[in-house]
Amino acid sequence: RRRARRRIAVVATAIALVGAMAPAAMAKAAPKPAKVHAPAPPKPLPRTGLIVSTCTFSHRSNDDPIVYPNLSGVSHSHDFFGNATTDASSTYASLLGHSTTCGVAGDTAAYWAPTLSVNGIAVKPAALGAYYAVFGTQPVHPLPAGLEMIAKGAGNVHFSCFSHSMPTQAFTVMPSCKPGQLMAIGVNFPSCWNGADLDSPDHMSHMTYPVHNVCPAGYPVIVPRLSVWVMYKAVPHGSVITLSSGALDTAHADYIQSWNQQTLSTLENYCLVGHRECYKEMGLVLRKLRLAHNKLGETVSEPPAGA
Repeated sequence: RRRARRRIAVVATAIALVGAMAPAAMAKAAPKPAKVHAPAPPKPLPRTGLIVSTCTFSHRSNDDPIVYPNLSGVSHSHDFFGNATTDASSTYASLLGHSTTCGVAGDTAAYWAPTLSVNGIAVKPAALGAYYAVFGTQPVHPLPAGLEMIAKGAGNVHFSCFSHSMPTQAFTVMPSCKPGQLMAIGVNFPSCWNGADLDSPDHMSHMTYPVHNVCPAGYPVIVPRLSVWVMYKAVPHGSVITLSSGALDTAHADYIQSWNQQTLSTLENYCLVGHRECYKEMGLVLRKLRLAHNKLGETVSEPPAGA
């Protein structure tokens, strides 16, 4: 009987052990769930049309007609390009018809950016290049007259070197440019408009950027994508470069669309709606379209990738 009891006990113990191990064995044998890969974002659309306006430095002041309208001298220092009359009280109506520093005489828009200093000394910019582009084949609405925009923030600001009027690639930090090159700060403006407002209380929420080539809900109108590159003489390696707004990561740019509307409309139809890259010789384009122009910027460069 004792032997029988021992056998029964051994068998019971074995069954218990097998029962305890079974779930683990089954778990090991269960197939691993398949990995779910998120779909790759769509590729950037190719640029299919481009207008370029090259503008020299106009003037410097502590004004900002968008952020501090009618409050002269209260802003940090800005460098102004294009419309020669831009000040704290400027509006679309006041800017129309005045002189410009841009190569396209009809570009009387107001462009401005923080003043750049090297080792604590403010420097004069060499020029500003304004690039108006369309991408893909989606219909693009003309830039509305009087539109005001501010552009800033990570992903919207880039740095580059320009050599013989041609840019190198875009960087997220200021590269060391070689003697003879121009160092440049580029700012991309948003291209999705809410279709109703030319400005907003924060001066930004009436516009936004496309997400994977698509304008978000509430911003149904696609407008040409404006990018500006402010260019400066290259500085020696190790120089301390700052902006009147702070460190280089505070770089931004402001814009009031106050073009001669007939000139802009003609260029938009020919270069953007017509999907032509009108950057190589803007002077020839202007003569072909019988638009008034001056000699500055007749040959201009293509912007770095991403602009």
